[in-house]
Amino acid sequence: MERRHALLQPAPLLLLLFGVVAVSLYGPSMTGEFLNWDDPEYILENPELEGPILPAVGRIFATTRHSNYNPMQRLCYLVLWRAFDQDPMFFRGVSLLLHVIAAFLLYQIGRRWTGRDGPALLAAALFLVHPANVENVAWISELKTLLAAVFGFGAVCVWISGEGSRRAWAGAFGLFTLALLSKTSLVGLPLLLPILDRAAGRRRPMATYVPFLALSLVAGVVQIFAAAGDGAVAPLHGGSIPTHVATVLAVLPRFVLGMILPFGNAPIHVFEPVRELSDLRWLIGVAMLIAGAGAAWATRGRKFRLLVGMLWFFIVIGPTIIFPIPILYADRYLYLAMPFLLLAVADLALPATGRVRKPAIAAALIVIALFGQATFRYQSAWRTGLTLWERGVAVVPESKMAWFYLANERAQIFDQAGSLRAWRRITEIDPEDETAWHYYALGEASLGQTGKAEKIMRQSVQRHPESPIGWANLAVVLTRAGQPEAAREALEEGLIHCPGDPLLIERLEQQRIPGPSRR
Repeated sequence: MERRHALLQPAPLLLLLFGVVAVSLYGPSMTGEFLNWDDPEYILENPELEGPILPAVGRIFATTRHSNYNPMQRLCYLVLWRAFDQDPMFFRGVSLLLHVIAAFLLYQIGRRWTGRDGPALLAAALFLVHPANVENVAWISELKTLLAAVFGFGAVCVWISGEGSRRAWAGAFGLFTLALLSKTSLVGLPLLLPILDRAAGRRRPMATYVPFLALSLVAGVVQIFAAAGDGAVAPLHGGSIPTHVATVLAVLPRFVLGMILPFGNAPIHVFEPVRELSDLRWLIGVAMLIAGAGAAWATRGRKFRLLVGMLWFFIVIGPTIIFPIPILYADRYLYLAMPFLLLAVADLALPATGRVRKPAIAAALIVIALFGQATFRYQSAWRTGLTLWERGVAVVPESKMAWFYLANERAQIFDQAGSLRAWRRITEIDPEDETAWHYYALGEASLGQTGKAEKIMRQSVQRHPESPIGWANLAVVLTRAGQPEAAREALEEGLIHCPGDPLLIERLEQQRIPGPSRR
């Protein structure tokens, strides 16, 4: 039998060890600031964090925000905002604490699921230091995922430990409810519960699972309405049902690669959908599924643990990539998806009988060290918006969104030349992006290149004469070039193409032209 790690049995010591490792890895990012990515919507510009507490709590549970229904996350923000005087360090510290607890709960699940300490400890350690989890831990707006992990892992831990008692059922159901109120990505958890029971040789009445399934259905419907209400639902990937299915198959290997070789992490990745079935990327996904099914069958003697891990992976990832949302792949999607797969792989990697051999221990320590080093290097990028988006464009230079955020960050520190380079890059990536052309022209004008800026803006209004913002920004450029009459003529011509537009009328009446213009 496997020798038990006696020094790691006391829960407080293991929790302390996980905490020390986490702080050593994430220490620099804990002193970071709020970022310019979702943090303003959730925190800095969120009116529900101000005013009386009770009405704020009522709004939190009765409304959606930023395309999501996640009241537990918003409630935590309210408490932290009031308790710690708007200091981002405490927001980040809570995220790190939740990550440590999630890793510890994964260890507890592994001990109960595999019946062994070694695989549980290895999987929990890999989860704790995994570079793909940096986005979840170091980004304040990802608190929802960490809360869902703690409540969801807690629910599983109670479920597999409770031996069918009513108290255990109620505890698991309550924790699962809190997980869904944090983030609806765990709607598939009820599908895993009967599989866990069968693998453990337990038989429960089907009625035991029905409340979990009903709750998942309600949470899923609420989330769909929340996303649709904010316009967060994208068209089918590739434009049709066949290409949508092919895209889902094609992106699966990217997630597996992100789990086993997590060394090219960035805040935003670009994954082009399959637009024609002649794009053979989807066949790689099919081959991966076939290979996975074969491996699961070959290892069925381990109580189908690999099959359970794969099913959990697909259950969590599935809704994210099947439901059409704009972002197909992100590192943060792996946080909730990979824990059971890590446990299954660790269980297969370590022998079921006898001592763990030194080469296996050395290999595990090397992988943990490599992951930890990558995590330490990547987490520092999440200290500020500038460092984050510099990392983003360095790793994914074709990401228009990364360049957009970098352009704004450069403008915030009055680096006009740096902001201009970013806008120029966006026009190269997407020549049809008129907003990027406008900002590029305004940047050139601010640096004295008014002739070039005027040429860009005149080309823009020729392409889109119905755009009042284009005419307004042309007037801005002309004013900066010392041509106030030409600017007025541009506004008047804009009103010919956009009759009665309030923006152009306001500019003419006030006879001043601020910029850049926005709706």
